[in-house]
Amino acid sequence: MTDMDPDDVRELLAPLWLKNRSHVLRRLAHVRVALGDTAEPDQSVRDDLHALVGTLGTYGWPEGSDLAETILDTLSGRIDLSRGIG
Repeated sequence: MTDMDPDDVRELLAPLWLKNRSHVLRRLAHVRVALGDTAEPDQSVRDDLHALVGTLGTYGWPEGSDLAETILDTLSGRIDLSRGIG
């Protein structure tokens, strides 16, 4: 595999981002609203988080990908965020 220049990668991803931007923003909005609700998030929220884990990193937001993964792990019971607080 050959190394690609970061600018070339950005140029290749730009059309994909334009095509998928509204989907990513819709997923983010859905997760935001669901996490602000008092009810347990349903499977569609978990599905959106799972998609965001992969998508955000691909488009250059690895921190967003990490955060989506942490939220997903928390909802799945793999991480207890209350530990160590206080």
